[in-house]
Amino acid sequence: QRMKDKSKTLYAADHLINVNLLNKLSHSPYVEVRESVAANVHTSTETLETLLQDKDFQVREAAISNQNSPLSKIYEHLHDDHEDVRKAVERRLQSE
Repeated sequence: QRMKDKSKTLYAADHLINVNLLNKLSHSPYVEVRESVAANVHTSTETLETLLQDKDFQVREAAISNQNSPLSKIYEHLHDDHEDVRKAVERRLQSE
């Protein structure tokens, strides 16, 4: 049952367009759900700013790649502890 709930939540995080629901899902205990919210083009700038500070590097990486994330906050991750996050910053800055 837990796996089924996680799958439904992950699907919602990928496909939702409701900003308020995406914000709620951004607090999920599941890293995959937070990562999907961070990658969702409908996620608000405010929620992305929070996700940019996530403890899991996959979430930070997805948030950096989201075009709704403010560049001013992305620069802060040039020296992130995780190499994948630093590479995501470089890719994002090159695409601007």
